[in-house]
Amino acid sequence: MASTTCRPSSTAGSRSRLPPSPAPFSGCANRPCRWAPRVWQRYARTLHEFLDACHAERGLIDSRAVLDLPTYEYHRHRSIGECCLPLLEFALDTDLTDRLDELPELRRLNVLVARHWIGVNDVFSYRKELYSGDTMNEIHLALADNGGNLQAAVDRIAAIVHRVETEFDNLTTTLRAGAAGQDSSLRAYLDALEAMIAGNLEWSYLTPRYNGRGHTWNGQKDTTAILTPTAPSTCHTPTPRPRHQWPPTPIELANTALPRTG
Repeated sequence: MASTTCRPSSTAGSRSRLPPSPAPFSGCANRPCRWAPRVWQRYARTLHEFLDACHAERGLIDSRAVLDLPTYEYHRHRSIGECCLPLLEFALDTDLTDRLDELPELRRLNVLVARHWIGVNDVFSYRKELYSGDTMNEIHLALADNGGNLQAAVDRIAAIVHRVETEFDNLTTTLRAGAAGQDSSLRAYLDALEAMIAGNLEWSYLTPRYNGRGHTWNGQKDTTAILTPTAPSTCHTPTPRPRHQWPPTPIELANTALPRTG
């Protein structure tokens, strides 16, 4: 485990030369996508912010800048994938722009989804990122605050994730019980947000990106991860460091379970 706890060509000939596409995407390659204009505008804006944040993060990593939590959260909320939220509206064939203007609770839910993604990502990806030199991880910030206690750092992130889940559940319950809950499009969006949170967490348990080639999740949410350069490699993990650069002892820590939400 990673840590403790088209745009198609307009000619038929060109299209025929494209590699086979998975079924869910083959339709997109053969017909135009119809976006609600305001959803498209929000998607384009958040996608631009995503790319800008990725560029900024690369600069921070290369400069070995010491970050505080507000700076980290500012960049990560933009780079974690908030552009997926307008995409979700597109997938549901709805436009919630007016609802987002009217309902601060809905805007807050979008923030909470992104914050949940950040926490889950940083726990599961820490091992991979530790040995690839990627310091844009909240565990690094927690370690700097607590004097290097890795388990305490992981516990801190897990606690944030649990608080986010509690607030998310309370807000969705409130919205469903109120007048806004009579809107079928809004209810479908709330259901989809829950599925996105749960799906991201399940993917984190399953993916070889964090868990190594050939990994098969056994369904257990509690385990021990050994953070050493000899951990299972992934397609994104560089050549292990020379032995003289290894930590003095393996770091073992108990995984804090992150329960599925939704």
